[in-house]
Amino acid sequence: MKNPGFKLLLWLMRRFLKKPEIIGMENVDTGMPAIFISNHASYFGPLILQLYLDVDFVPWVIYEITDPKLCKDYLRIDFVEPVLGLKHPFSNLAAWIISPVCVGLMKHIGAIPVFHDSRRIMETVDRTINELEKGKNILIFPESPGEYLNDPLRRFNTGFVNLARTFYQKHSKLVNFYPVSVNKKRNQITIGNKVPYNPDNLFPLEKKRIINELTEKIMEGLF
Repeated sequence: MKNPGFKLLLWLMRRFLKKPEIIGMENVDTGMPAIFISNHASYFGPLILQLYLDVDFVPWVIYEITDPKLCKDYLRIDFVEPVLGLKHPFSNLAAWIISPVCVGLMKHIGAIPVFHDSRRIMETVDRTINELEKGKNILIFPESPGEYLNDPLRRFNTGFVNLARTFYQKHSKLVNFYPVSVNKKRNQITIGNKVPYNPDNLFPLEKKRIINELTEKIMEGLF
């Protein structure tokens, strides 16, 4: 059940964050579930897409921000200190205040936690396939921290491509990927043409093709 308090919070955020220009919605085939692949743009990408992208999606998120025991320290290190510029002890206090809101919001939007542990990654995969089966779209930010491909885009972790293969093996149905470019400077979201999964290709080659096409199309929207 959706929490009305978090619905109000999202509404208030829309009052403070200007609606971006959204380009390319006509490229989206609304008749089938898809996987949207976006650059992160720090906190801005996940936030602006959650608030304004007119697509029913479930996001992948780092598992720490879904865990009440881990969220505070993660937010302090990854957001409060580098983004808000706060130092100890104020950073610790701010993270303590924000973390329960963050965990609750992740639950409210149905976010799928992504685990570092390879033994638990199947939990992420199984839940993602389940959401696709229900007709939900998936939003993934696959950039690898610190591995810059070309500023401002980082190299992609490529494991998400396996979702399309798994879904096809289970249902004999194709999943499309859509490149999403979040340009903070222009306050713009660009959705490129779909990149379909082709089960007839050898998977290592198909994975490379999909990654290359998504990367190129996202880069186009950033410049």
